[in-house]
Amino acid sequence: FHYEITKRYTALTGFHHVYIDDNFKTCFEAGLPSKILVMCGENGLDDTLKYLQEAHENDDNVYITRGNGSGWFVEVLCTNKGKGFEKLCETLKVEREKTVAFGDGFNDIEFIQSAGLGIAMKNAVAALKEVADEDCEWFNYEEGVKQKLAELERRGLLLFKK
Repeated sequence: FHYEITKRYTALTGFHHVYIDDNFKTCFEAGLPSKILVMCGENGLDDTLKYLQEAHENDDNVYITRGNGSGWFVEVLCTNKGKGFEKLCETLKVEREKTVAFGDGFNDIEFIQSAGLGIAMKNAVAALKEVADEDCEWFNYEEGVKQKLAELERRGLLLFKK
């Protein structure tokens, strides 16, 4: 079953996968991969998530997040959207305090925390809504980001150079 799911994931993303049977140590000895997808099934999700968080609680370059929606996988990442966003702002010389980030999933938590204003979409998971500065009253499919940006502009929180 997991191999079929992984094949579908590969078809959607184009990522190449290396299959390793239940031995994370082997992965890390080979060099930290950019992403480890742990397919644990819905019934094993909480235990797997807890185990991985405890095993890597002292690793500064390992981030654990759970899948959205059906929630049958856990991702072990060597970075996260927040770190990428920080690097982007640094490269572009943009003050993060003057930025806005939108998110809806577990993998967006660090991203919206890194921005000056972090906004959780209406369909966001509860964990993201807990750390967001504001909630969006619209879903993604309702052009929620566009509508929220227009609202922020009306409130005088966005300044566009003309």
